[in-house]
Amino acid sequence: MSSAIFSAEIHKVESQQIQTTHPRFSKRTMVIVALVVVAHGLILLGLALIRSTINVVPPQTIAIRMVSIVPEQPKPVPPKPVVKPKEVPIVKALPKPKPLPILVAPKTAKSPVSVPPVEKSVEKPVDNPPPVVAAPPAPAVPPQKEEPAPPKMVEGVAYLRQPEPIYPDAARASGDTGKTIVRALINVNGLVDDVAVKKTSGSALLDRAALQAVKKARFKPYRENGVAQAVYTLIPIEFNLDQD
Repeated sequence: MSSAIFSAEIHKVESQQIQTTHPRFSKRTMVIVALVVVAHGLILLGLALIRSTINVVPPQTIAIRMVSIVPEQPKPVPPKPVVKPKEVPIVKALPKPKPLPILVAPKTAKSPVSVPPVEKSVEKPVDNPPPVVAAPPAPAVPPQKEEPAPPKMVEGVAYLRQPEPIYPDAARASGDTGKTIVRALINVNGLVDDVAVKKTSGSALLDRAALQAVKKARFKPYRENGVAQAVYTLIPIEFNLDQD
């Protein structure tokens, strides 16, 4: 008993010391506890209000009834009304009409028919027609001369005077050499009408000298079946430093 009283006194003293040493802590704790209690009260009040507003719908039972579906029977089709044929009245044959009497016209005397006389046409003399002047004959068209066929390329035309090329001094001094092939047009008299370089020697001086030499050459006229023709032919002109 004395020990219990003693321990109670010790607890009382300790609590008093705690209150004296920590007065601010105890007030703060009380405020917090009060706020917690108020908050819980508000929460409980809100839950009570929510429960009161919610209407609880009691479960409903749904009754199901099985119905058997009977197919509808087709309605009987009413019979079509029988159409009676119309009665056609019988027409009796009419009596044949009596023939009418035939009236004969009285005969009358034939009167003579007067025929007008036919006038004979008198032929009038026809004037002599003007004489037909024959058109003058068309002037005779002179026969057109056939154009000669274009010259063809031939080989082996005979010379009357061979070409004599002159070596250009400038080409000799520079050591130019080569062979120029000249295409020449020879007329029916054996003269050269036109020249052109078919293959160059590589030097313009040598090509010019070859053309001049071929122009001065003379040929025998080329003939086919005894007729002279203009032809083309190729003439090679070679330039060497050894020639005079």
